[in-house]
Amino acid sequence: EDYSILVFDCEALKVVRRFGLPMSSPLPSIGPSPPRHTGPITDLSFNPSGRRLLTASLDNTIRVWEIPTATCVDWMRFLTAPTSVTLSPTGEYMATTHLNKVG
Repeated sequence: EDYSILVFDCEALKVVRRFGLPMSSPLPSIGPSPPRHTGPITDLSFNPSGRRLLTASLDNTIRVWEIPTATCVDWMRFLTAPTSVTLSPTGEYMATTHLNKVG
């Protein structure tokens, strides 16, 4: 598994973007973490404008992908794996749930 994310165009019936492919050559990354997930994806959510995609993973990170360029533009690491991620209707707030956490 490469833990990449696919965006599928339902009208054209084809994959239009693929995020987080493993890289064969070293490229600059965002901070000390690679610009891709290294564990299974647990959830994803589009931002209100539809231009960004947030993905949660068992690698303890949430990543923000810019859809037009298919690049990781931000990420955050947690002590426990996020199992769900969603944004408020305005995109101002993010809510998450985490593995083995209650409430």
